[in-house]
Amino acid sequence: MMLDSPVFIHSLFRSGSTYIFNTFRNAKSDFWCYQEPLHEFILSSRETPQNLIIESDALLTALRHPKMSAPHFQEVYEVAESCLSHLSADMCYAGYFGEDSVTSGAPYFSSLIEAAKGRPVIEECRTALRIGTLKKALGGTHIYLWRNPWDQWWSYKTFPYFTHANQVILDSCTGPQAIGILKDAISFTSSNKTTIAEQFEFFYQRPLPASESYLLFYVLWCMALREGHSAGDILLNIDRLSESSEYRREISAQLQQHNITGLDFSDCRSPRAVYDKEEIQFFEEIEARAAAILLAGGWTQSELDEVLALRKRFTPVHQSNSGKVDSSNSLRDASRARQLVMRYENSQSELAHQLAAKHCEASGLLSENEHLSQILSSREAELADLKLELQAEQGKQGLLEASLEEARESQRKSNGAISNLQDTVTIAEHALERQRTELEDLKQELQNRHDRLELLEQEREEVLESLSTSNSTITDLQNAITLVEHALKERTVELAAANNQLDDIMNSKSWRITKPLRLGSRAVRAISGKDSEFLVHTKRKIKSRCAAFLKFILQNPELKRIVSVRLARHPRLKAKIKRVVWALDRRLRNSPQDQQFDIPQEKFNPASAPINSVATQSAPVRKEAGINQDQKSPLESYFYS
Repeated sequence: MMLDSPVFIHSLFRSGSTYIFNTFRNAKSDFWCYQEPLHEFILSSRETPQNLIIESDALLTALRHPKMSAPHFQEVYEVAESCLSHLSADMCYAGYFGEDSVTSGAPYFSSLIEAAKGRPVIEECRTALRIGTLKKALGGTHIYLWRNPWDQWWSYKTFPYFTHANQVILDSCTGPQAIGILKDAISFTSSNKTTIAEQFEFFYQRPLPASESYLLFYVLWCMALREGHSAGDILLNIDRLSESSEYRREISAQLQQHNITGLDFSDCRSPRAVYDKEEIQFFEEIEARAAAILLAGGWTQSELDEVLALRKRFTPVHQSNSGKVDSSNSLRDASRARQLVMRYENSQSELAHQLAAKHCEASGLLSENEHLSQILSSREAELADLKLELQAEQGKQGLLEASLEEARESQRKSNGAISNLQDTVTIAEHALERQRTELEDLKQELQNRHDRLELLEQEREEVLESLSTSNSTITDLQNAITLVEHALKERTVELAAANNQLDDIMNSKSWRITKPLRLGSRAVRAISGKDSEFLVHTKRKIKSRCAAFLKFILQNPELKRIVSVRLARHPRLKAKIKRVVWALDRRLRNSPQDQQFDIPQEKFNPASAPINSVATQSAPVRKEAGINQDQKSPLESYFYS
């Protein structure tokens, strides 16, 4: 073994590494000691290395570190110019599980070894799971320093950095299969941050509850102990080193085999606590979960048993409950204090998660508000287009009314063109029906738009209610929503005006005048089989109107004469009218209580409608004028009298 070969001290946080480092630094041998050269503070000080020798005595006291003869990073500072350029961010945490020698930090450690002004000693709390990789790349003596997990985890509580560092480890690398299972077990949320400082800031706001914190720590603890046992040269247990002089001699002998001498561990003191049944149950339940995760992640039962046996072998001898001090009360008070810390940690984790959820909710509300603003803008454009369409429809309606007026004028001037006028009216009636359908659709569309606007109004109110409970930074959005509310009210007024215009059209005189035409159109469609019930109703109304019309003609001699002359020009029409009158006459005779007009008895020829033949006669028979005078219809008899 070469006298200048490097010595590596690997460990997890809070395992007595600062004490061991200080012991090596104060040894009589010529050691050049680097403490935590992978610390992210060193990474951030590459451009300002003078920051490495600035220390806080208050922080050292809070962390219960021993008094140092020089700043922690003194040796790193002295070689910073030649070494820090080899340090990269991936080496700090991304290479934690030692997948390759580069991210494990081998190039950086090699530069530190070459620049050392004595036998290099590298103490690092981030290399516990890359011992084998570094040993293969750099050689040297590798010591794994470890401590019982219960006291070590409670020592993490002295400063939140240590717990969050474990979260950064999970966030920075994929790791073996067991790490993926562990992430799922604690519902781990990745930060998606690009710098280590941003990762720590992210997890400072999202602390783990006590159970998940210990589960994460214990899985890493077991994996590190297995790595140290299989790849390390010396296992150094700080608990046994504190309580056993025999063990101190044994460790000194092992170190001498690697030419490491001049170390004095007689002042080693590692705090140990006494735990009650409730606390022991807390630890054992979580350790059972960790064992299941490791087995599911590829560990064999023998590997797990080997780690557990090693732990059991070095379990510290805790203070006895007997003595001058009332140990039961001390134990109770210590237990209550630790439970209080765990409850505080759990509540802090819950509050941090709630705060993160609120931030996510606020971001979601901001995005939703932007989306609603876009929808409102599109709805305003749709309303503008709809208004233009409505104006166009109103112009078409005006043209249609003008066409109808021309048709009526043509009807008054040209009684001889009744047939052609009927065709024209039919065409106009179809066009009007189409326009009416389009207007109905337009009105329905306007109603749908109104409903959508009401829905948007309700959503806006819900957004305002949610935003009122969020941070004050959303005040500007509330003002923007107020502006949108005014715009919505203006559009609602415009829609109300459009509805009033449609109501005016529906109540207009022209619309009422064309009602018979629409009824007639519906009757025509009913004949084609679309609305049989409506046809029956329409026929009944037509018969009633015809009866009243015939009554009016028969009671007016001059009008009767004019109608007779006009009908003589149109034999077919005259025949149709005669058949209709005949059928009406028979119906009126059979139902005198529903009779709409009276035919004078002195003018009526009973032979024209025999009562006993009504039931068997399905249609009236057309008769020529002047033949079979006694079989003429009542209307024809009155016309020729």
